[in-house]
Amino acid sequence: MLDYSIFGLSNEELNKIRASRIYSISERVSTFFWNTDDRPGFEEREGQQDMALEILDALKRNQHILVEAGVGIGKSYAYLVPLLLYNQAYRKPIVIATSTIALQEQLMGDIDYLKRQLRVSQNVIFVKGQTNYLCVKRTEEYLNNKNADMAEELSELLSKKCQDRADIKVSIPPHIWDQICVRYGRGRRTCHHRCQYRDTRVLIRYTSEIVLCNQDFLTVHLLKEDRLNEGLLNPGTEVIVVDEAHNLENKVRSVTTERINQSSLEKMIEEALYDVGSDARPQVESYVQAAAKATSNFFQYLRGQVQRQITESPQNMKYADRFFFKKEDPKAISLLKQMTGTAKDLSEEIQLLALFGVRSSSTTIGPDGFHEWADRLTDVVETLDDYLLWIEKRGNLIEFVHCPRNTKEIISRLYFGGSARTILTSATLTNSSTGSLQEQYS
Repeated sequence: MLDYSIFGLSNEELNKIRASRIYSISERVSTFFWNTDDRPGFEEREGQQDMALEILDALKRNQHILVEAGVGIGKSYAYLVPLLLYNQAYRKPIVIATSTIALQEQLMGDIDYLKRQLRVSQNVIFVKGQTNYLCVKRTEEYLNNKNADMAEELSELLSKKCQDRADIKVSIPPHIWDQICVRYGRGRRTCHHRCQYRDTRVLIRYTSEIVLCNQDFLTVHLLKEDRLNEGLLNPGTEVIVVDEAHNLENKVRSVTTERINQSSLEKMIEEALYDVGSDARPQVESYVQAAAKATSNFFQYLRGQVQRQITESPQNMKYADRFFFKKEDPKAISLLKQMTGTAKDLSEEIQLLALFGVRSSSTTIGPDGFHEWADRLTDVVETLDDYLLWIEKRGNLIEFVHCPRNTKEIISRLYFGGSARTILTSATLTNSSTGSLQEQYS
């Protein structure tokens, strides 16, 4: 498709061309919903075509749109039909995010059907969470144990390159799957094996077609971009659809709630040493030691806080799993700032060395790496009043937890503050039936 802007056309002329294109798409949309004779079993549903055309009108005006449509209206077809045609015309990435894998799988079937009916041929990339994939490296390490269970079956999966759990016919118990699935993240070295998980992550960075993912994944991508880090999806994504949008606030709150514990932080700090070349490591070791010591001091104090709350409480808190982090405790805040400051110093030193070309050629930090974590914790410390802080106890494990108070502001910034146009749709979006529209949808 031609990019008409290269011909020096004015904005007014470009808008006329865009309006003409979208009008052509709307004619095809109307034809699809009106002419159902050649599609046995397909029936027109009231409001479905209206919703499809409203979406196209929003795209023509470069606006976001929120659609509350009752159960049975056929929301999926109402946004898939115009967006498949829109993507065919413009070849700009479209991301569709749901809150359940069940709806994702349903949408894959809907898209396959509609592609045949509309005679379009886009690829659709189905993005799943990392734990849905078998990890080649971790499976090989597991099989190195001569007493490994299911060794024959797992070896066969590796030979067949069958890695998506949905495609694996043999039943793998959870305790085995947990040892062989993909597990990137804090304190885990990035694997350099070619696998389905990694290949999918590369594809979604460069596709100009359709990506189907969950709301958690999309939110993580938008947060990365918001923090000026590299996102997970194509930065040129033009349209975002959030289906089951009534779940979005909870999903964003869940993604932005972070739990950190001593062992994972110490492993991240240790791994950070290997993020620079061997010749430069002596320059970094003192920063690593300072960060590790500050981390140990902070969590030692948290354990003391938990024990004091158990001892001093008039109720039996022996089996409690959540405790106060007391912001009014100057020592707790001081130790938190020391841990954060030493981590930030280490991160900046590594990135400074990278500017001089002494960073390791094979970085070991995973996708949710040390540098991003240091930035996030710095933001928490600098804006403590904007966060809820608490301590969780899981057996002997103590976790420091922080969650931003302003979830609604975060949603507004992530989903409506960028260049992509956002379509929110659900059967239930309003909080009440009275008041202004803004009050009903707040």
